[in-house]
This record gives sequence, structure tokens and C-alpha cells, in this order.
Amino acid sequence: MISSAFITLASLACSAVALPYIEGSCVGSDVALQWLESQLSNGSAISCRGQPLQLHNSNRYWGQQFGKNASVVVYPATTEDVSRAIQAASWSRFGNDFSIVGGAHSQINASSSYGFVMDMSWMNSSRVIRDFKDPNGGNPFPAVEYQGGANWGQVQAVTNGTGYTAVGARVANVGVGGFSLGGGIGFLAGAYGFATDRLVQLEVVLPSSQIVLATKANQYSDLFWALQGGSGQFGIVTRFWQRAATEPKKSTMAFYYINDDDISRIRQQTVDFFNSNEDPFSVVYYSFGFLPNNLHNPTPESYGKRTLLITVHFDDPANPNQPDSSEAFKKLLDGIDVSKGTVISTDYYANLAFIGEAAYPYGYRRGFYGAQTSEIDVDYLANLTDTFWAYVDTLTERGEHPYSASFVMQYMYPGLNGHLPSSDADTAWPHASVGHQTLFTPAYKHAENDALTLSAVQDLNEVTYEQQRKVGGFLANYPNYIAPGDSGYRVWGDNIARLSQIKQKYDPGCLIRNGRVFASYGCEMGGWANVFRSST
Repeated sequence: MISSAFITLASLACSAVALPYIEGSCVGSDVALQWLESQLSNGSAISCRGQPLQLHNSNRYWGQQFGKNASVVVYPATTEDVSRAIQAASWSRFGNDFSIVGGAHSQINASSSYGFVMDMSWMNSSRVIRDFKDPNGGNPFPAVEYQGGANWGQVQAVTNGTGYTAVGARVANVGVGGFSLGGGIGFLAGAYGFATDRLVQLEVVLPSSQIVLATKANQYSDLFWALQGGSGQFGIVTRFWQRAATEPKKSTMAFYYINDDDISRIRQQTVDFFNSNEDPFSVVYYSFGFLPNNLHNPTPESYGKRTLLITVHFDDPANPNQPDSSEAFKKLLDGIDVSKGTVISTDYYANLAFIGEAAYPYGYRRGFYGAQTSEIDVDYLANLTDTFWAYVDTLTERGEHPYSASFVMQYMYPGLNGHLPSSDADTAWPHASVGHQTLFTPAYKHAENDALTLSAVQDLNEVTYEQQRKVGGFLANYPNYIAPGDSGYRVWGDNIARLSQIKQKYDPGCLIRNGRVFASYGCEMGGWANVFRSST
């Protein structure tokens, strides 16, 4: 049955097709909003605190702790609407607390506020362009174009079956904006690289309200550089163009619950796989968490402490001699009881992102955090496991039921199959070298456990930092998994100074100042900067 809330929102969206939709009385008390009402296009909306669309916005954040009741939420329908809305925010009495939200997965308080929120979710179209004109002067190539308010499920519904795809998130409800600007690790990253490195052109509304196209070679090349891993601190990206990847013909995902008796063996065989795999289209996720005993019909009573091995295999479009899924993971699963396994095959790679949604439900205080290491070993996996279980045990002792809290050791193909930058200075995020990626996902209900969770984030990251110190070499943290307490250097290395200069150039008044804010002159003078050049 379709819920009444959904019907209400759908009817509002439909009514917005005829004229800008206004909810509530805040417009009448704010001159900037009155001006904005006269400027917005058909299909847009302004919703005041307590009204249905504002409440819809506050309730759609994946991490429950990040949802806030904004004074006003603007839903733009066009790039020009975004330009006008950012003008209004600069002089509205609500604009002192301004945020932009896309998919609502941000974990650094960057996409929500109590003041003025621009909700991009109505700008969600996408298309495949088979002969995209190279903005840098090269030959045309296939590209995927997507608007900044789309989520990956919406994009992949368009690309499925076209023969082309984008490197997108592994969970369908993740927004394209933060994902693409903060690195972009997807299922296909090992084969085709990170999403941020595949970007070729960006349509950006600057804090001045100017609409520009940024590429690697045009007059906005510094802006383009900053947006490749520097997050959304420099403007609002309303449209992305990503170099398309060839769509795999078949994709297979398997979930194997590992018996306690097999833990030692699967750890060693996971290490062996990480060290020996030669196929960028074969991926392993070694995970453990407070998980259900089955994935088909989980109930609250079915959750407990479990180890889950996930394998993903894509048919390599360019390699007819590639081993199939069974052969690819034969040694990994040798001697392991896989009777509690589930194997799912699909013709479309993007369908796997919809499977992942069930693993990360809404309604909890949560986030994504994790560091990288070049090599793993059995002792390292054991240390991670012990640290994670200590956290979960404390949560449950405090009366929490941390359904779906988990830790994942994510395999990354060495060098991402030749798709990494040549130097750490090539993009805002320094990642000429990357390692295997960890992912800690807490899930709990009560704010009283925020400090405990922060401590667990830091403890788990420290296990990985110590592993990397043993291996040797610095690896910058993945921007989208930035954790509270991470220094700017931990994520952006020696690029912070340039990022601060670009922030000052394009946002001199520091209008965009929620989340992690680079120390431009304007942001420092306003007291909003929290990422400094001297961070170590």
C-alpha cells in the first residue's frame, strides 16, 4: 500500500509543475525569500519549517543525527534556480546557516542546517552520451551525464543495458554529488578507477551565483582540480560528466556466513587472495558485524555477532579468457563451509547497488569511516576484529541493539588497473598510491553513545595506521570516509594550502561553511575554518 505521506509529497511535486510551490509563512517575513519566490522557475518549491517538504528533507538523512529542522528548504528545478537560490541565501536572514544536500549521506554536518537548506533532490536526471565532445580537445568518447541531485539508483536505472556505465556507489540511495566530489569508491573502482578521476566536466554554480563550466584545461581548471576530491566547499555542482566505462555483461555477488571454526582459515585465505589476485574485476569484502543470520527475511531476533565474506565478480568485457566467478574465488573458499551462502547473478552490474541498500538501513545514528593500508595480514585482521567486537559488546551492555553495525576490509586492485593519478598533486585528494580500504559503519540509537563511537572510530583507524606504518609509506584517507578528529593533512596532505587559496578565490565570503572548511582568509576571519595548512 502506498503511504499517505508519499501521496502528499507526490501531489506537492506534481503541483509544483504548474508554478513555484510555496509552503508556510517564512517567505512573507524575509525579503530575500520574497525576491526568490518571484525568480524561481516552475517546478521548484520553498518550504518553511514544519511544512511537509521541509519535514521530508529533515527526515531523509541516512545518519539520523544529521537531520535538522531548517527554517527554510528550497527545492530548485533548474541550474538557474540554484543560482537564484544562492543569491537569496547570501542576504536572507536564514542564510547565516546555509547547506546544500544531495543524497543526504554526508557524515560531517555539511549537508544540513537549522537555517537555509538547498535540497537538490528534484534535479535528478541523467543520460548516456555516446559521442561526448572532449572539452580538452581530444576525440569524442562515451560519457554519463548526471545532475547533482540524483542518487546512484536513478543514474544506473538509465545506464542499465546501454553498454555503458559510470563508476557509482555500491548502495543505490547514495547521492552522486558527495560521492563524486569526495573520491568515489565503487564496485568497479579496481577495474576503472575512482569516480573523481573519471570526471571530465562540471557545471558549477559559484557562491557568487555565476554559472560556469569547469574542465581540466579551461579557465576554471583550478576549480575542477579542487572539486576532484576536495568536496563541495567551492560551489554547487549541478551537473557532472563522467567518462563512461564499458558495462559488464554479467555480475555475480555472493554472501557467505563463516562458521567460527573456519575463521582462522578464511583470514589466511583472504590475505592470500589480497596478495595474489590478478583480476581487477574480482573483488572481496571481508566483513564482520552485528548481522542477521540470513539476508532474505531478517528479524530483530536474528541479529548477532557474525563474520560475512562477500565476493563480487564482473565479466570483463575485454577478456574472453577471464576465469568465471567460481574459478576466481576457488582458492579463497577452499575448505570453507559455504552451505550458508547466497549467490546472486544479474545481467546488469548496477543492480548490485540495490542489494546493498538492505545492509545499511535508515533510522540509526551512523556514518562511514575508515583508513587504508597497502598490505594486510592475519594478525591485522584479528586486531581489527577484537577492537570492533569490544565496541559492539559495550553498546549492547548499554542496551543498544546495533543492527547492521559492521566493519569491512575492502579489497582494492593494485594501482586500480592503471587508473590512478600520476602524482599526489594531480587532484585535490592526494592518491597517486592507494591501499585496501577499511569501512567502519556504526549503528546505534542514543546520543549518549556518540563519544563511545568516536573512540571506536579512532581506535579502529589507529589499528590500520599502525599496519601501514609497519608496511611503510603514507596513504591519505579517503575523503568520503573522513572521521571526526582526522587532521586535514590525513586526507589532503600537502594540497591544503592550494585548496585554501581556491576556496578564497571562489567563496571569499565563506558562504559554504558547514562541514570540513578550508582555511581561506574569509573563512578564518569568520571563525568557520577547521582545515588548516599546518594540520599534521
